Amino acid sequence: MILRSASFLAMVIASHLSSGQSPDTLVLIKERIIGRVTEVTPDQVAYKLPDDDVVRKIRKSELVKISFGNGKSEQSPLANIPVITAPEEWNKVKIVERQEDIQGVYKIDDIVVPGNMLTERGRNSLKMAAAMMGGNIVNVTDSKSFVSTGYVSYPAYSGTRNTTYVSHPYSQVYQQIIARVYSSQLPDSIAFREIMKQNPTLRLMTHTTLRGRFRYKLVALDCQFADVKIVTYSIEEGNIFVQARLPGVPVTKFHVNYFDNSRVILSFRRRWNQKYHLLSLSFLSANVSANRKR
Repeated sequence: MILRSASFLAMVIASHLSSGQSPDTLVLIKERIIGRVTEVTPDQVAYKLPDDDVVRKIRKSELVKISFGNGKSEQSPLANIPVITAPEEWNKVKIVERQEDIQGVYKIDDIVVPGNMLTERGRNSLKMAAAMMGGNIVNVTDSKSFVSTGYVSYPAYSGTRNTTYVSHPYSQVYQQIIARVYSSQLPDSIAFREIMKQNPTLRLMTHTTLRGRFRYKLVALDCQFADVKIVTYSIEEGNIFVQARLPGVPVTKFHVNYFDNSRVILSFRRRWNQKYHLLSLSFLSANVSANRKR
């Protein structure tokens, strides 16, 4: 949980209120609120802003950290999980199985991956899929089994010219993991908006996918190195999505996993077959890098 103990926080609040300490800071993923914490309940934190006496409340699930004016603080252990900037960093993804362990993080999407949580192969496939979508936290919500059936043929007799085959039915049980992907820190939509105002040109550099029916592995695909422009973008529940036409790519809407001064990492998924794809594009406009450094 983000905030471990209401009684502990109550003691901290009483201590710094009585001693006239500096203001408190409520830290959210994308925002900081400066004020004075007045009450903590199991579900909410009440506070006042410096310029008025109105009591405001915020859900604990929205908080990453409280920095009290007396120097004490409480924060989510998820805040220190590294942001995923490349699919090869999949081993940094944290798997959680309790709802209370995902407070204060942002949902990206729901996924289904092959494997069993009891096996290392299944856990690794789950982490790879989450990393491909830009997530660094994945919450396992359920699992299910399915049976694959069919026929397999074996040679029964082989003569000089003809071979006789006998078919036998087979069935095999496979496991699937159902999970939800989260990020502790989504890309800065304000900074991304400023970059898009400059109408930058990008170049498609790499195309990576997850390959495998019952376990995943990262595979680099051939891609056409072409210059592209992002047509439009949108912010949906904190996630950034862009519209663009990329050579050799069958979709036009992409999730922004990560961006910095030099590149943008986009992802997309073919839902009907649970195939994950990740694209790396480099900025060609020099003014983007210059403005981002300011």
